This record gives sequence, structure tokens and C-alpha cells, in this order.
Amino acid sequence: MKASWRSYLFVPVVIAFGAFVGSILGPSLTGVSAATGDGNDVEAALKTFSRVYNLVEENFADKVTADKAIYKGAVPGMLRTLDPHSSFFDPRDFQLLRESRRATTTAWA
Repeated sequence: MKASWRSYLFVPVVIAFGAFVGSILGPSLTGVSAATGDGNDVEAALKTFSRVYNLVEENFADKVTADKAIYKGAVPGMLRTLDPHSSFFDPRDFQLLRESRRATTTAWA
């Protein structure tokens, strides 16, 4: 029972951390950090992200998949802090979207 509790906690933790990293990286992605010439912010944020990811990976009850943690958690969390209307598709989801659009376009033709 304890493992399932930890399973439900993992995704929100990764999403929250993604939002945190996004708030740190957000200014650098919009050019504010580049204007000040401080590239260490991005490097420090990436090191922090790596440390937290490693801690989660070591202490999580189930096997952690990087694709799920990053593509479904961290990246969407970062995007939400930058722009609530942006979406991110991992390579597999993007391919499914393209196939779906092709099928829709073909059906209307």
C-alpha cells in the first residue's frame, strides 16, 4: 500500500519541480538573463534539476522513466510558468497528433 501512495506522489512532485525550474529558467529563456550576461543561472538550475531527479529516482518505490518524468512532468510544468497556452508534445505524442490530423484531413477530402 505504501508503494502506491508514493506512486501517486511522484507525478505532482515532478510537475511542481518543473514549475520551479521553469520559474528560474523563464527569465533566461525570454532574454532577461542573456542581457545581464549571467549564464550561470541556467547551469545552476540544470544542476539542481539533475540532483532532484536523481533523488527521486533513488527513493521512488517504482522504476522512474526519464521520458515520463521529463516529457510529462518537468517540461509541461516549465511551459505553464512561461505561457499557460503553450503545449509540449514528446516525439511519440507528436507523431500521434500528426497521424490524427492526417486521418482527419483525409476524411474531409
